[in-house]
Amino acid sequence: NADFVRAETTSGDPLPRTPPASLLVALNWERNGWDARAEAKGIAKQSQTAATEDSTAGFILLNLYANYRHLLPHGELKWQVQVQNLTNEYTLNHVSYLKDHAPLPGRNVQFGVRYRF
Repeated sequence: NADFVRAETTSGDPLPRTPPASLLVALNWERNGWDARAEAKGIAKQSQTAATEDSTAGFILLNLYANYRHLLPHGELKWQVQVQNLTNEYTLNHVSYLKDHAPLPGRNVQFGVRYRF
């Protein structure tokens, strides 16, 4: 998955908070109730900025996801684990008004259990 935006005023100046180019590459695997996903998301440096904003550095986020689905007689139990920003990159969301005060989360791990009936 790739995304690229170029936004300018009629005079050719860049518009503020234009998202930088991005690329997402993922690998999915499924077998016997298990499914897993590994993904790398690259965000390019954004230097095409309006006069009132600063540029932001590019970065790569590595994320891992795993789930196990256990079928029960009257429902389904699903165990989940996610690891986001595995390499603990310092990242800024260029389109955020608060980008200089609130960076994106560092490495984080989430566990969950879901029961469906």
